[in-house]
Amino acid sequence: MLRNVFAALLLYALLSPSTADAKEGAPVAIRTLPNGATAIETMSGLKLQIVQQDSPSEKSGTDFDKTILLSETGQHLLSRQANEPAATWSVPKDTDGRKGILVRSIGTTADPAMIVRVDGLQILIGVPRAVAKLTPQQYPNLDVVVLRVDNEQPPAEDLNKTLSVLVPRFVLVSASNSDDAKKVSLANVPGSSTSHRNHNTFAITSKEAPDESQIQRVVLTEQDWEPSAELEKLFQAMETSAKESQSVFSKLSVDQMNFRPSNGTHTPRWNTEHMMGRQLLFFSQIYHAADPMIPVIDLNPKQMPPDYRAAHPDWDGAEEARQIQRVGDYCRRFSYLLDGMDVDSKAPGSSWPSLRALFVQMEIHYLEHTTNTVKKFDLPDWPKE
Repeated sequence: MLRNVFAALLLYALLSPSTADAKEGAPVAIRTLPNGATAIETMSGLKLQIVQQDSPSEKSGTDFDKTILLSETGQHLLSRQANEPAATWSVPKDTDGRKGILVRSIGTTADPAMIVRVDGLQILIGVPRAVAKLTPQQYPNLDVVVLRVDNEQPPAEDLNKTLSVLVPRFVLVSASNSDDAKKVSLANVPGSSTSHRNHNTFAITSKEAPDESQIQRVVLTEQDWEPSAELEKLFQAMETSAKESQSVFSKLSVDQMNFRPSNGTHTPRWNTEHMMGRQLLFFSQIYHAADPMIPVIDLNPKQMPPDYRAAHPDWDGAEEARQIQRVGDYCRRFSYLLDGMDVDSKAPGSSWPSLRALFVQMEIHYLEHTTNTVKKFDLPDWPKE
């Protein structure tokens, strides 16, 4: 019980963009995309795409904060502070205190590879021949090795020898076809196992699961998981309601978000924290039941106004709106865990009678609390700014 409470406190900080990788335990998504691209997506909303040198067209993607080549040189940091609308890409400095996704090149233009550090994780991304050439002792405590298969493969024994010394928790393999993926074999690595996914997303946290006693090889595709038409409809309805709520709160100042009505009702900030917190808790319960790697996350504020303390009293309305969006992105990011579930049946780990009931209630919930907040704008003591 105490461990769960502690984990929730850590994750509360992790959702803050100003402490994006200062704590451990937040689920990070690694996605394998077409043409050898890899995406890293965090709970704090940062999205980095790493593309192969031979696919510059992928650099035009607009769904990411930053897109870089796998052969990028030097060390850079993708980060965003609270109340800043966009992420920045910079050379990190020891004194600036910014946290985020730290990227360091360890390969060459011909054999590209890089180390990514984020939320307590160390991720090695590279083509197999680059990984095979590494000196394993230089890279201890790797969590994941992401192998992006290309046209030139090293001898299997060289790659297996390196991996057996690196001993990452996971090796992710993806290629444009299954024959290429089979070229990267862990057959000679003692204690390795293999599993296959029918989509391109892998969730991982810095906390090891109890059964992680061996290298686990996971073969991914390069395609996103596609929900059923009915589930997609439910997602869109919930997301539309959340976006309408964001449009209201995003216009409010810090003082307006912290406004305590004289009639004893909640502050606008409580409403955003409550809406976001309920959605995150309910979906993380389902996702945790499907994949224990993803923790249950309870960020709900105290229910009664006298007991409430703001999680981030210095955030303006736009940042609280982005927090709602970050939770929506989380729900979509790991929605592949809903695969095969009947929307009219109770989901594992959920207290709701059905998935449909949860989605519908979240849609209504955003509308109700946003409407209640708008009513405060007409109170005589509402801050005019």
